[in-house]
Parts: sequence; structure tokens; C-alpha cells
Amino acid sequence: MSELLLPGDITPRQSEVLGHTVRGKTEKEIALEMKISRHTVHQHERDLRRKLGARNRAQLVAIAMGNGVRSVASQSDQEGQPCN
Repeated sequence: MSELLLPGDITPRQSEVLGHTVRGKTEKEIALEMKISRHTVHQHERDLRRKLGARNRAQLVAIAMGNGVRSVASQSDQEGQPCN
């Protein structure tokens, strides 16, 4: 995972949720992939919006992308893909 240029009080799980959100995944898809409840995903996104000053999910993604989060990929996204 890449280092993120985001506030230091963002937890590793919040960072992981943010990476999935930036890639366009729904709360339900994130919950299934991370093996957590949809409610927990929603709470992480709510906390991220508060910490980053975003009013909604779209603004959260815009702020994240402006800080290089688009380069974050989870291990599960890379599993099973051939190495180039």
C-alpha cells in the first residue's frame, strides 16, 4: 500500500475503506470484501468525511484522489492477477 497524504488520525481500516470507495465500490461491496458489516463501512465513511471535511461521498472521493489515494490497492485486488 502507498503512503497517504492524509491526517494522521485516520486508522488503517479507514484508509482501506477509503481506497475501496475511491475505486467506486458500494458500501455493500466493501463490507463483503473486508468481511465487516455494511453499518461499519458506513461509520468509517462518516468518520472519514468528518476528518477530511467532506460533505458527502463524492466530495470524500475528490479529496482522497487529490491526496493520491487512487494508487491504493488492497492485496485481494491483486491476487490471482498475472505479474507483468
